[in-house]
Amino acid sequence: MEILKGLPVAQAINEELIKESQEAGIKPHLGFDCTSYVFPQDITDEEFQKEFDKINKDDNIDGILLLRPLPKHINEKAIEERINPVKDLDGISPINLAKVYAGDVNGFAPCTAEAVIEMLDYAGIDLTGKRVTVVGRSLVIGKPVA
Repeated sequence: MEILKGLPVAQAINEELIKESQEAGIKPHLGFDCTSYVFPQDITDEEFQKEFDKINKDDNIDGILLLRPLPKHINEKAIEERINPVKDLDGISPINLAKVYAGDVNGFAPCTAEAVIEMLDYAGIDLTGKRVTVVGRSLVIGKPVA
């Protein structure tokens, strides 16, 4: 059994991006702002949905990564249905999920599932025709990886 680690993959991706930008004669200027929104455990579902809508509609916010699981009393399905697919960095909206399962690369795939596939590709592991066991069936890891 081989243990795959993410750091060598990330380093290889960074090196490739640097090489490509140098070959293209460009020097990317990168940077971003990040804001964490933390709500009390006992926030009502109605209050959470309202706060989420503010974040979702804010033109100054380009991407949303919703950390889950949410408290049991929060309607997670409502969030999945209302998140703007363009801002949906973890591929939880019905539109992005459909794109993942249809093989449409124009949507956002869940980032952890995408990282798993990237690591397998980096290691040269071709899954074609192989039997694979995926433990779990979540929408952001298990099902997309499967």
